[in-house]
Amino acid sequence: MQATAGASTSLGIHLLQILFFVLWFGVAITNLIYPRILWKITQGWRARQEPPKVFFRIRRMWSVLMILMGIGLLFSTRGF
Repeated sequence: MQATAGASTSLGIHLLQILFFVLWFGVAITNLIYPRILWKITQGWRARQEPPKVFFRIRRMWSVLMILMGIGLLFSTRGF
């Protein structure tokens, strides 16, 4: 019975990791392609005007870094 419980726990952890990475990449790719949409969802409701274009360029650069970090985390946790 313990082997079954361990297998289901391991499966649950893997499913949680997959869900985490899908959300991670989804947000990063959306921010890379459509940074204004995510800005409007997260901060647009409290702003009086839209930020300058450079703000969205910086958000895109952060998205590239987040994607690279996600790939690094994905390959570093594959053995677990």
